[in-house]
Amino acid sequence: FADRIQHHCFGTGVLSPTAASELWTLRAEILDRALRAESARWGDHRRDINPSSQGHQSSDFDLYTVENTTRPVSDYLVESYFPVRRDVIVQQLRNDNLYPSVDAPVLTPGSGPISTGVVISNPNPTGSIIYTTDGSDPINSTTALTYSAPVNLTASGPVRVRILDRAEWSALVEAIYIVGPPAADGNL
Repeated sequence: FADRIQHHCFGTGVLSPTAASELWTLRAEILDRALRAESARWGDHRRDINPSSQGHQSSDFDLYTVENTTRPVSDYLVESYFPVRRDVIVQQLRNDNLYPSVDAPVLTPGSGPISTGVVISNPNPTGSIIYTTDGSDPINSTTALTYSAPVNLTASGPVRVRILDRAEWSALVEAIYIVGPPAADGNL
């Protein structure tokens, strides 16, 4: 479970702050035209029938428009909600012992073509970085190594990494690297 949270909520995961904001913005742009058309169809539905007879101020009966209803909510989500929501969820999961207190390692670069070594950093004050390059999980692998210098790959493939701090393992971080020129039309 913790590995799936790590995969989806960090890095380029769909629930990371950046990806969630980008996805929301994309969907909001798609819906914007439809919302405007619906608003025009219904005449920006007013909440009042006869405000003067009901003792209301005119500001109580502003029109529903994309600019004064939908857009402020969308802006709030992108600017205030998505940037902090992932951290709130992770803390809730940690409080319920569903996510480790040991932060996962960071790989640089994150994945893709590589010409130099993979640098792995530990965001925790203590703990050892344990990794594999054969696709196995470092927790139960006989080929796992302790990180001490950039990992120089000789072949394309995965790097899987965890941090071990005392008896607690971090969530898994995995990246796939391409060594040498990537495949193209002329070199399949």
